[in-house]
Amino acid sequence: WEPVVEDDDRFTRLRICRRHLNRVSTLEKKLVKWALAAPFHDVNALHSLSSPQVEEWYREIFADVRLTGVLVEFLLEKGHDPCEESDIGTPVEGAYGVVVSYMDKFGEVDDDSMELTDAELAEWNGRMNVVGILAYHWKAGRGKGSEDLEKAITVLVAAWRRKWSKTLKALRPDAKDGEEESEADDDEDDAGDEG
Repeated sequence: WEPVVEDDDRFTRLRICRRHLNRVSTLEKKLVKWALAAPFHDVNALHSLSSPQVEEWYREIFADVRLTGVLVEFLLEKGHDPCEESDIGTPVEGAYGVVVSYMDKFGEVDDDSMELTDAELAEWNGRMNVVGILAYHWKAGRGKGSEDLEKAITVLVAAWRRKWSKTLKALRPDAKDGEEESEADDDEDDAGDEG
């Protein structure tokens, strides 16, 4: 494993303490281990974010959007390729597939009448955070997804954009044009909420 050095320029930008740096490093090691053991070809730690082994993580870890954002940033800084094509597609395609399968469990449900327990809500948030954060990076040029899925993923994460974008922009201030545009949209939405 590549050692994590606290004053390494790649990680100081994440603005996290040694304890959290050690935590995401430990999570990365588990994700890499699962990727190596996966029955698919060309899978990396980013693909493992939607593997069966992380089922408990959706509630315990991925429900925290900042921690999930930091973990994905850490994986990107460590060189895990968000564009890597595997038997299950790229990381964002794999995560999207898992969310769609999870949604299918509920069948045709009216959002207004759908009642979830606190645990189910945390799991739902965790699943959405993973696909949304990977989609955010894809749209910012740090990932790859098929054109067929672009509209579906964009629609799926549109309502959640404000939740993620400010957190993720704080982690990666070197925004590209698409990110800057969405920030302006967020500001307009915020102004509308106040009125």
